[in-house]
Amino acid sequence: MLKILRSSKFPQILFLIILLFISGILITTYWPHKNWNNEKIVFSLNSRELSSAYMNNPETANAIYLNNFIEVSGKVTSIDENIIIIDNLIVCSLDSSKKSTNNFVINSIYKVKGRCIGFDDLFNEVRLDYCSLSTY
Repeated sequence: MLKILRSSKFPQILFLIILLFISGILITTYWPHKNWNNEKIVFSLNSRELSSAYMNNPETANAIYLNNFIEVSGKVTSIDENIIIIDNLIVCSLDSSKKSTNNFVINSIYKVKGRCIGFDDLFNEVRLDYCSLSTY
């Protein structure tokens, strides 16, 4: 062990390890994040159509909707800190840059754009993330 520490290459190797570590931290911190608002809508449907597709055949619905940006219309039935629920069927997690639920009113109809992340069969809910208000 002492031979390694006294080696002429040890300071160079230590410097390289520290440099790689600092580079990794800087890259992960300052790397530009994806702008989810620019994603194209692949499907546009109402909450009941989306929910029934998942309830009838989850595998087929996953093949069609999973990880795609979809626009879902329906009545907002619940509002939480950064989550809205549409028709008690669709759970929408708001985009981190638009976490304000002030734009939503319970029992009003909205179109919400978000990425489908699947079906929660325990609660019978379809889940969307990176959601934002599409239109009223």
